[in-house]
Amino acid sequence: ILGRKSADPRWRAILPDGTDFPGEDHPSMQVIRTGKPVNNFRMGIETPDGELRWLLVNAVPVRAEDGINAVSTFQDITETVLQNNKLKETTEYLDLAVTGAGLGIWDWWLEDNSVKFDKQWAEMLGLNIDEITMELQTWESRVHPDDLEQCYADIKAYMNGETDSYENIHRMKHADGHWVYILDKGRFSDWDNEGNPIRFTGTHLDVTASKERELELELSLKNNKAGLWKFYPQTNELIWDEGMMQIYDVDINNFEGTYQTWVNSLHPNFKETAINEFTECFESKSNLFESNFTIILSSGDEKHIGARAIIERDPEGNPIKFTGLNWDRTDEQKRIDKIEEQTRINQHQMKLASIGELAAGVGHEINNPLAIIKGYLASVKSRIKEETTIQNMSKYFDKMDIAIDRIAQIVRGLRTFSRSDSENKENFPPLEALSESLELIREIYAKEEIEVIFENNISSPKVMTFGHRGQFQQVIMNLLSNAKDAVLAVNDEKKIKVAISNIAKKEIYISITDNGVGIKDDVIERIFDPFFTTKPVNKGTGIGLSLVHTTVTEMKGNITVDSQVGKGTTFKITIPLSETETETSQSVSNPKVSQEKPLSSVNVLIVDDEEDIREIVADMIEDSVGSIDFAKDGASALDMIEKKPNKYQVILSDYTMPGINGDELCEKIKSHSHMQMTQFILLTGGVKKGTAEKLESPDSPIDKVLYKPFQSEDILKAISEFIESTKLNIAG
Repeated sequence: ILGRKSADPRWRAILPDGTDFPGEDHPSMQVIRTGKPVNNFRMGIETPDGELRWLLVNAVPVRAEDGINAVSTFQDITETVLQNNKLKETTEYLDLAVTGAGLGIWDWWLEDNSVKFDKQWAEMLGLNIDEITMELQTWESRVHPDDLEQCYADIKAYMNGETDSYENIHRMKHADGHWVYILDKGRFSDWDNEGNPIRFTGTHLDVTASKERELELELSLKNNKAGLWKFYPQTNELIWDEGMMQIYDVDINNFEGTYQTWVNSLHPNFKETAINEFTECFESKSNLFESNFTIILSSGDEKHIGARAIIERDPEGNPIKFTGLNWDRTDEQKRIDKIEEQTRINQHQMKLASIGELAAGVGHEINNPLAIIKGYLASVKSRIKEETTIQNMSKYFDKMDIAIDRIAQIVRGLRTFSRSDSENKENFPPLEALSESLELIREIYAKEEIEVIFENNISSPKVMTFGHRGQFQQVIMNLLSNAKDAVLAVNDEKKIKVAISNIAKKEIYISITDNGVGIKDDVIERIFDPFFTTKPVNKGTGIGLSLVHTTVTEMKGNITVDSQVGKGTTFKITIPLSETETETSQSVSNPKVSQEKPLSSVNVLIVDDEEDIREIVADMIEDSVGSIDFAKDGASALDMIEKKPNKYQVILSDYTMPGINGDELCEKIKSHSHMQMTQFILLTGGVKKGTAEKLESPDSPIDKVLYKPFQSEDILKAISEFIESTKLNIAG
């Protein structure tokens, strides 16, 4: 067997545990020493080539004249030992895997319904393996009554070949009385000679923790009006859970389960944006999809939806699966809308407060130039009766013209500042907006001996920023008002310095510095908090600086404050520039109308309820246009147009008139097809809050709005530009 002689000195035997085998313990030696047989003794012997072979040794005593001899037999059991070792190792690995995975094992012999449970199966339920009965009733009696029927239904489905394996989650009663969620899996493991299954083997796994988390998630989704969904782009399969069905108000029997199902639910105003955000996932490498959109239910009601999903991709980066969450954020959107509405109200109230503060000063500023005009007119009248030089008369008119410009500038600033709080965001020149705000307060602050210094370091008046122009001006007015209060509290020289510059053509930098009382450090920490104020009762609401901070943040900007008690305060605002550059209104003067434009054949109808206005407008343009007719109100104008429908190329109309307003008159005129190309210019001294935006919107039939006071160049320029753009044939 071993390829060695019995006298070979290289014999080396080992015990099954790997230790050396002493010669005196050899079975033959034991027999000779004791006279008793030794059976089934295992020993390992190395072959000449170093291979370990296992032998089964038996030895029996034989009586001889010289004593007891031994007869031994040797059987090579190497293959058996190796197989047993391998089986043992496999069993150990299996035990480790089962124990490590927390699995309990059960065996069910179908012929006699006998079962066997292992130790871990019992411990899972708080039972002692030595005390339980190995029968089917042991399992069945502990299954929750509401779950037992489904267990047997799933077992039957597997036995009938309807499923590849048996799987079920059910509750089982623990020894201490609570219920344990068990994931039960099994398959046939033995068959008789005819191929019928006779043994059913499976595992139990305690999934209570994960099931409870699942139930908590389900409860959370239900309480938060949320649902889970999956989408497989390659097959266009869309899967919704019950929560999604409830959110979208969809009956599961009518659920198509495709991408188009979601698309069809989108509100028309959100469809393009939501689809674009979703399809961008196919082009980008992001593993996250996020979106907010609005849907329309079958009832016609609207819901605001939040969506988020994790994207799984193939090796080439293509999406293969979306796993997502939708939640009903309608209540959240209502709260946001309410906050935004309250913010608009607060901003409007702050604007009204600013206007109220300006009112007395504005009245004084307007009365001064009016007094100048009235005084010079009186002088003109008296000089007319006397002999005076043309040079003196011209001087009087120049001074009156300057006084009128002062009034116009104040009114223009108030009109811009009082624009609707709900205006849309737009690109606007911050230098122009800031200058308008300063013009409103400069003379008023001067009356209180406050010097306002303006430092302009803008590289070009064309630079623009994006946001609400009116809200931006409110920010400036609030900061100026705070600076005024701060400097009025000191007796020294009162100064407010306003500086504006653009940084590296990327940002606008605005600083407002005063030499007032300063702000304490503990106050600065809370200065932008809503409703926080250090002013006396009825002197401040605490919302001004909070709104300032909100507006600047919405413009993607930043605001900081530096202050020293007794020395003064600086508020610093940084806002991004927009890419658009446009000539500001201040930088564009009213050019004189080119003589090349043939206005001499243009027929004009002037509509105004004040005769003096009709006459002065006619006086402004009579040397440049053809004929001019007058109407004292909207009804008269319509009557004249009806009698001569093709006569007028241009209509100049007041806005506020008895009966038919200017915008109503325009709509009636433009409703006639033959009047579509007639230019309608609205002349107004000012309109109510919100009306200006409506009149100047692209959807308005009004071609141009001119605010009083205006000059002849303004009217003629508007007529010339319109005629050139529409290519009217006005030759007769």
